[in-house]
Amino acid sequence: MPIGRAAFIAIIFLFTYGICNTVSLYAGENPRFRINPLQSVSLGFVNLSTTYPLERYTFPNQDGTFADKGLNYYFSATGAGNIATYIDFNYDIRANNIEGIRFKKGSVFLRTDAVSLEIGRNNIWLGHSHYGSLLLSNNAEPYTLVRFRTERPFRIPYIGNFDYTLFHGWPRNFNIIGHKLSWHPASWLELNLKQTIVYSGNYRLSDYFLMFTGREANLREGVGETDSRASFEISVDMGFLSALTPVITGAKIYAEYGGEDLYAYWQTADAQFDKDLWVGPFGFEFLDTGIITGLQVQTTGSEFVFEYAQNYKNHYIFYDPYKGERPYNISWYRHSNQPTFQNKGSLMGHHMGSAAEMISFHFSRSFSNYDFTFIASRRHRWNIGLDNSSTYKDGIAERKNSFTGLLTHKQERYDISLLFIYNNYSNVDGNTQHVINRPQNGVMAEEFLAGVVFTVYF
Repeated sequence: MPIGRAAFIAIIFLFTYGICNTVSLYAGENPRFRINPLQSVSLGFVNLSTTYPLERYTFPNQDGTFADKGLNYYFSATGAGNIATYIDFNYDIRANNIEGIRFKKGSVFLRTDAVSLEIGRNNIWLGHSHYGSLLLSNNAEPYTLVRFRTERPFRIPYIGNFDYTLFHGWPRNFNIIGHKLSWHPASWLELNLKQTIVYSGNYRLSDYFLMFTGREANLREGVGETDSRASFEISVDMGFLSALTPVITGAKIYAEYGGEDLYAYWQTADAQFDKDLWVGPFGFEFLDTGIITGLQVQTTGSEFVFEYAQNYKNHYIFYDPYKGERPYNISWYRHSNQPTFQNKGSLMGHHMGSAAEMISFHFSRSFSNYDFTFIASRRHRWNIGLDNSSTYKDGIAERKNSFTGLLTHKQERYDISLLFIYNNYSNVDGNTQHVINRPQNGVMAEEFLAGVVFTVYF
């Protein structure tokens, strides 16, 4: 790390710390004015040793944080507070040896007991999935957004409770709009309908309804030049297991079924080719489908998560409009008329990429002054539909086995964390794109990361 840059970071830290003490002193114990401009400060070092063709490792689901080959340093400062009863804010400033100092995340929230409005720079995670999300995750760099959501469920008599989220974001190369409707027909059951839409044109306010319905999808006029993803999700709380055995304190199973495209009776493009478009009970079917299934179990001080995700093979529930001629997907995270679904080089959806499947195991354990986390995963990425028309599956897949260990020593005012990551690859994909796969038979590679992070809380 250059001495000048290190000195500059130190000056910023001391200046911010001085402001903290001044503002905190001024705020006193007034509950309507609580500001902590410096909530935490972290300093980390990670060394990456790799033989993988892409000499940069992006940490999964960590807001686009990456490590280049060799020694990397990281600095972050966070703050938060509230003004009056209905205004909250937070921020996260980061620095590293590649990008320098930048504003990473930060939002202002206008809240009531029922709803909230967020304006700022952040990521949104859609779904119950633990190790990756099909539609949207925090795998990529945060982006400017506006989000409205309910803070407590609203009830419709005889039907159940509902939650709703609506957002609009501005990543680097496109716009994204999305929403999620959650239905709780019983205390142990949750059903979600989620949708995201990427667009790069200029539309009128009235056009957004056509975006959400997909009526003009796949048309080269109107609002058809968009890239939409949607999914159904079900989550079942298995709290009854606690009554059967005191070892289990909580558990849930979840499953998600989504698609990159839609076959629907109300779509203008589909109506041109088929007179009878009604499919199943809802009138539509997802195309280029993806699935996630998972099991999460908590015991006293421990958590276990098993998860499987796939987005390369179609799993039609009601109807196969291609009559078996297109068994494999060609479209996840890419669209012929829209930018790739990524922000600053990282996918905004599941970090496994396109034409992929992944199985993962997550274990965490809390002790009196220690937290331990272990993650193991296996990923396959296939060579499917590179020209956006062929749907064959090459018999060769790039295989990645990943093992992560994180040990944190916790005290009242500080944490010290040790990080170890080992990845090995076979049939290495030599290109650098997240959405195009070119496995090369017999090519091997390894990655090893070791790091330490110091965090102080104020």
